[in-house]
Amino acid sequence: MDCEEIINKKFNRSFIGYDIGQVDAFLDELYSEMQALKAELEMLRAAQQMNSDSKPKHGTEENSETADEQ
Repeated sequence: MDCEEIINKKFNRSFIGYDIGQVDAFLDELYSEMQALKAELEMLRAAQQMNSDSKPKHGTEENSETADEQ
């Protein structure tokens, strides 16, 4: 399920049932929360990628030269 499915979800009306205003308000809140979580996840993945790209890999020339000097 994605955010668009949440915001576009419609419920059938019945005499006995949930308050449509409350359901809509809850779906709006849920949509906003999911959008924020998706943005945070994307930011964390980008930071993780940048972090892993900046660390030297084991077995690289730089690490091999250091080992040879010892």
